[in-house]
Amino acid sequence: MPGSLSKVYTDAVTAHKSGDLVAAEQGYRTLAAANPSEPEAYYLLGAVLTQRGCQEEALGPLRTCLNHQPNHAPALNVLGSVLSGLGQDEEAINALSKAAALKPNNSKIRFNLAKACIRGEQFELGSQTLAALIEMAPGHLDAINAYAACLAELGRIDDAIKFLVKSVSSGLKDAGVFENLIQRLLDAKKYEDALTYAESARAHWPDNNVLLLAYATTLRLLSRQNDALEAFDELVTAEPENGYFLNKLSGFLYDIGRWKEAESYGRRALELAPESASALNNMGRIRQQQGDLNGSKILYEKAITIDPEYADVHNNYGNLLLYTDQIAKAMEHFDIAIELKPQNQGFRFNRSVTRFTNGEINGAWREHRSRFGNGDLSASREWELPEWDGEAVLGKNVLLWGEQGIGDQIIHARCAPAIAAIADNCGLECSKRLTKLFERSFPEITVFSSKEPQNQILQKGPFDFHCASLDMNCSLYKTPPDIPARPYLKADPDLTAALRKKYRSTFGDRPLIGISWWSGYSTHAHFKSIPLRKWKDILSFPDVAFVSLQYGEGCDELTPMTEETGLTILQDPDVDPMGDLDLFAAQVAAMDLVITISNTTAHFAGALGVPVWNMTPTGPGRIWYWFLEGESSPWYESMRLFRHRHDEGWGDVLGRVSNQLRKTAPNLLSTTSQTL
Repeated sequence: MPGSLSKVYTDAVTAHKSGDLVAAEQGYRTLAAANPSEPEAYYLLGAVLTQRGCQEEALGPLRTCLNHQPNHAPALNVLGSVLSGLGQDEEAINALSKAAALKPNNSKIRFNLAKACIRGEQFELGSQTLAALIEMAPGHLDAINAYAACLAELGRIDDAIKFLVKSVSSGLKDAGVFENLIQRLLDAKKYEDALTYAESARAHWPDNNVLLLAYATTLRLLSRQNDALEAFDELVTAEPENGYFLNKLSGFLYDIGRWKEAESYGRRALELAPESASALNNMGRIRQQQGDLNGSKILYEKAITIDPEYADVHNNYGNLLLYTDQIAKAMEHFDIAIELKPQNQGFRFNRSVTRFTNGEINGAWREHRSRFGNGDLSASREWELPEWDGEAVLGKNVLLWGEQGIGDQIIHARCAPAIAAIADNCGLECSKRLTKLFERSFPEITVFSSKEPQNQILQKGPFDFHCASLDMNCSLYKTPPDIPARPYLKADPDLTAALRKKYRSTFGDRPLIGISWWSGYSTHAHFKSIPLRKWKDILSFPDVAFVSLQYGEGCDELTPMTEETGLTILQDPDVDPMGDLDLFAAQVAAMDLVITISNTTAHFAGALGVPVWNMTPTGPGRIWYWFLEGESSPWYESMRLFRHRHDEGWGDVLGRVSNQLRKTAPNLLSTTSQTL
């Protein structure tokens, strides 16, 4: 190299090392122009352009270098890293693989190859590369964390946990590795183990707020709400301007139903990070839960614009679209969410609910089994016999079991007689509160009371299959018109007659109307429930008698209402709907009409064949089995549905019910056995 160019080279390299990238670039350009066949100048020019953030411009010099010297390992390394950053994954991995083959002991090149594999979702190659790197450099912390992440992406969560446990057990003290281990344990739902490591990490790094967040998250998943809240409070006290931490606290408060506080912290998080898709998504959930569907729509759509590959916001937006009856569009967003996170069972569950709501009963029940969390039905109960998966039940011994609330157990128990008619033997496990009623209603079925620990007879047999009654029930019907809507529960006739006589002694010949206004379904109870004070016009109707069929906390509204208005609503102290449901069934059967919201009372009345007016929401709070439209229920022939729109309050529905009662009451006694 001539003396003048030698000085240019020396000055450029000196400038490069000192951080003067502009001067370095000028020098390298001079060298490349003066000696266009010299690969090193092009390599150095490409490297400095990369450092300056000019990735696309760097590609030309780097490729020119490799045209002159194809085995230039440093140029291959930089080129591969640049291509990976630009999303050109295959070419990036090829360049870095070649560089790693040329320099097998270079840990930097190997790690760059692993990162490119991860970005390109080539997790198998990434894990192999990282395993070799860790063997070569056991203390490479970034490689350790990346290797565990690769194993997790490959579905090898247990292997990732074992590897990380081995790493920390060998004396490795690194906060990042502990955080990684805690997260993998949480992914595996090993919450107690996660807490052990979180507490250990907190003791070693008491000022590390990332670990404090992991600790708070672990407590949250263990349902230790007070402890979790204390940890979250400590977190935001330590960093009050950290929008990420504030958003996490907001999400926790949302999950435990403290929505006003959640909104306060969520708004502050958004003020600090207005372009955060996560904060927008969280605030969208909060506004949606409070009934502001238009506001949540704006938030979700902005989050999707910012990060179109954010699966959670597509899922939440899908739910919003379902609530506003935009079924096709909702399905599009659930499909996107599932494509982005195919292992997320919650997304699949929401998609199945959308299909159910649209009347696709038989087509959705399999995917609806994702409600059990990981798709493994056996994990939901301690069965030793196989779960039913659509096989023919003719000549088989089938065990059905109820789940979720009492209302759900009632609506899906309707399938038991149909299965008993073709199976050799059909058993039905249900809440012990329903056992007596189900034994009377289904004499051809063997009814078992659910117990903890589980009945050993059920756990091991003598059945060929076990199946959630919801799954079996929905497998029988393709669409709503296929459902037989006739009554199938039978109340005790003597109890029914005794209760009716008792109420007649108080009210004379006035028609008996049972009412229920509150739902205990925690997440959406406020969307389904109608405060009793709003029933005043209905309850003021003369010449009828009102009997409370309410259960749970809703009963607290009764005394203030009657004292304030002077209206009479009978509450029978001898009937406890939270206890003996056989007696409650008899009470419902004693009514001439039931007016209720969508709750357990509605299911009792419908399944018993008692005329029932069901005021059900459209939007948040709507249960899928009321479907999208119509005044009749395909499940219960005696039920009439009064729907309110998602953008309305209950006033219109209550008005319609009041008007219908005015028309119906004069003939109520003579039409007791008919659908009203």
